[in-house]
Amino acid sequence: MKQQKINDILLFLQRSKGLQTAKRYGSSLRGEQNTVAEHSWRLALMALVIGSECKVEREHESHAHFGYRSRPR
Repeated sequence: MKQQKINDILLFLQRSKGLQTAKRYGSSLRGEQNTVAEHSWRLALMALVIGSECKVEREHESHAHFGYRSRPR
């Protein structure tokens, strides 16, 4: 893996740490407010389990780009 890619991943992980405490806006069935990280974790688990049970083919390389780039030196 190239050093720039490693730097981009580390920067993304550093910036995403704030999601642990960022509250989501919207309502839940119970009226509880959860964090972005809690919601994302549950959503990822649901996709993994349901996709596995329904034999959904997964792409191994993500086409999504989050726009996080390391700062120029």
